[in-house]
Amino acid sequence: MLYALVLYKVITLHAWERTQASDRVSLSDSDTAFIHFSEKEDVERIRKKFFSTEPTVVILEVDASRLPGRMVKEKNPGGQKEYYHLYEGFLPRSAIASHQIVDNPRSISQ
Repeated sequence: MLYALVLYKVITLHAWERTQASDRVSLSDSDTAFIHFSEKEDVERIRKKFFSTEPTVVILEVDASRLPGRMVKEKNPGGQKEYYHLYEGFLPRSAIASHQIVDNPRSISQ
């Protein structure tokens, strides 16, 4: 039996609000060379590591079969864990299966 690949993308609330007026998800500068995705078990770690200064984030559940481009599972430079990276593509709103708005316990100014 085949299962659809579900990936996750954490974005800021501001990016989510900008996305509402577009057919594509508004992404950060860190998604220029490729778009970073994570698996469910990595979402909380990603949120805490890269979005701790954001008071609110949006976690997108994405149907990877609806993503245009070239999906590669690979290690980040110097890392051991493999992550999904989408090259030569974009994240259409139509690929979002669901979203969850999450308040961070506290945002930490750095």
